[in-house]
Amino acid sequence: MSRVAFFQVKNTTTSVLGITITDGPSSEPFLEFEFPEGFEIEKGADGLLIRCNTNDTEVRCKMSLMRSSIENDKLSLVYSADAKLDGGAGVGTFLHKDNNGTTLIASARCWINKLPNFAVARKTGVVVWDLVMHIEPGAVLIGGHSAE
Repeated sequence: MSRVAFFQVKNTTTSVLGITITDGPSSEPFLEFEFPEGFEIEKGADGLLIRCNTNDTEVRCKMSLMRSSIENDKLSLVYSADAKLDGGAGVGTFLHKDNNGTTLIASARCWINKLPNFAVARKTGVVVWDLVMHIEPGAVLIGGHSAE
């Protein structure tokens, strides 16, 4: 028997540095994650392969918002505080959860790496926020979707 699943971006929860993103996610793609290599291979002269854990926990995320989104104001203020104040004022949590599925990505330490590139044109377009986060192994579940 075939199965039917259901997905809508508005049925997900995304929180970046204490800001719940509710206004203006871009249509394609809203979030794009780049996970590190989990293992490297070391090769011996005789063909022996050794699987070495990288222990790399740095995850990069590009978050695209419509330029008219009010969330851009909030993110800009967090970045400014991080640049002006000592002690990691702009380091906070990250959460992305599919409320109609099982995908869950969470980090206790996330920050904005740089301000988005910016252009002025006839249409407003999108801005892309460059996020860096430390994610412990096991804090990511790339899951499926439930039927409605």
